[in-house]
Amino acid sequence: MSIIKTIGKPFFGQKALQRFFSKMQLFALYGQSYGLGATVSSSGEKNVLKLVDKINRNKKELLIIDCGANVGDYSADADALIETNKKIVALEPVKDTFEKLEKRFKDHNNISTRQIGLGYKTETLTIYKSAAESKHASLYPRNMDHWDTSFSLNLSEDISVQNLTDFMAEQNIDHIDLLKMDAEGHELSILKGSQELIKQQKIDFIQFEFGVCNVDSKVFFKDFYSLLNGNYHILRILKNNFYLVDKYDERLEVFLTTNYLAVSDRIFNQHKSEIV
Repeated sequence: MSIIKTIGKPFFGQKALQRFFSKMQLFALYGQSYGLGATVSSSGEKNVLKLVDKINRNKKELLIIDCGANVGDYSADADALIETNKKIVALEPVKDTFEKLEKRFKDHNNISTRQIGLGYKTETLTIYKSAAESKHASLYPRNMDHWDTSFSLNLSEDISVQNLTDFMAEQNIDHIDLLKMDAEGHELSILKGSQELIKQQKIDFIQFEFGVCNVDSKVFFKDFYSLLNGNYHILRILKNNFYLVDKYDERLEVFLTTNYLAVSDRIFNQHKSEIV
């Protein structure tokens, strides 16, 4: 950092260069895969599925939990990309969205659907949405008018939320190979309600989003790091690989939608050369 400060000193803080530095900031963020987590095709999420498949190729059956499945695009990708025998459980709490999800996979033997969300504890909560089948439905009354008023979450409904430990006990599940979470800002609450599972490393891979939603849920990346560090290694998902976040730094607090992968220490230590 001292070299950067020395070289850049004549340019830093100059009003005439602020737009240039703003563009360069965005360029650098995109280069690190920040803000590219909105879709499976651009985020590198397919690399996670391929990695999970490769590491578990000799396993009898994989279990994948797709939390916040929406209409099932991620579940469909998991079904197509993972060659190992697998069971995918797609969870979606919003009624209209779930009906589409259920209809889409009604003839898939290895994909089951449940109209439920995950959270800190088992309870009924209000979810906010902009339309009947909103991709931005959130448990937080987010204000997104600065994007466009069409994103306003002016509709709501009550949904069922279940603690992951309770869900696993109900479904007679002892171990999860991959937990994918797209819970629009509620991911940390899910993990806080699963601390015993985390300590016991009952989940091999945890994929979670961090970004714009966390402005409204008032969650920092440091919260994820503190909760998972010691039992999991955290990696930022890139288009073609993964980047190990081996130390917390305030510069990680980037509120642009980005996907991360937490790998249990047991799995990471066994397969480090295949992961990073």
